[in-house]
Amino acid sequence: MKFDEKDRLANELVQKINDFSLNITALPGVQSPIQIDVLARQLVDSVNRVDYFRILEQRSISPSRADPHNELFDPIRAILYLKSHDYDEACWLAFLLVFTGENYHSKWKFTKLLYGNLKKNPKITWANINTNATLIASWVNDYKNSNEKIKFGNHRKYVSVDHICDAFQTYMDWVNANGGHSNLFRSDSLSAEDLFSKLYKAIPIFSFGRLAKFDYLSMLYKTGLADIKANNCYIAGSTGPIKGARLLFGTKSAKELDNIAINLADFLDIGYQEMEDALCNWQKRPDKYEYYTG
Repeated sequence: MKFDEKDRLANELVQKINDFSLNITALPGVQSPIQIDVLARQLVDSVNRVDYFRILEQRSISPSRADPHNELFDPIRAILYLKSHDYDEACWLAFLLVFTGENYHSKWKFTKLLYGNLKKNPKITWANINTNATLIASWVNDYKNSNEKIKFGNHRKYVSVDHICDAFQTYMDWVNANGGHSNLFRSDSLSAEDLFSKLYKAIPIFSFGRLAKFDYLSMLYKTGLADIKANNCYIAGSTGPIKGARLLFGTKSAKELDNIAINLADFLDIGYQEMEDALCNWQKRPDKYEYYTG
């Protein structure tokens, strides 16, 4: 997005936030014009991060993007490619990406080493681990005996390699017990919001707390793997988002903060996932805009 377009959208959001504070619910945070301008820019970025997936999906994606042994490997593009070629594999790779918490700055080193089985065969694909679950323990053992160094992403900084076996096994058990990814992530009877809520409550993955569960479902939403949509901002139990909410909305209970965040998101016509993301990034530097890179 061009800077002038971003400025225009941010200015519109500033006006709407002030309007919301004046006519619907008073927001103590709007007393600082600089902070509200920064928040508006973070909101624009959060919306753009979701739109980015839609833009990528409209482009031709090479199968090489899905091969962890290929230098072109890119898990985001791989998920979008696999979605229409191997749905189970696309969902599995989405889980791996959220589990590692990695972003493109590392050139997907951790995800490549994990999915690509330390550059050897067989790869850690959904089909392979379902026929040979010992691949997971073998990967952990081989990694510990190698010279490779990996690092979990910022959202997974309290997770270690020792959690991999339990996390993978609980994920596999959950998916298989529900008849596969398609049965689990698709529903003809539930709304997008109700399915998000049902999945959030049901996720049993080892080491997955509020943030990881929200990130995983957000990845399914952004990639279109599941027709789901956050039914609220999930401020309760959070760290960054609740700090941002209190800075903007004042000292209130988590439930009250979530209700105001929902109302503000609806007023601004943005998703609850985008609101949660923006509040989290905004509270880090509310007086100075910085593009969040993960």
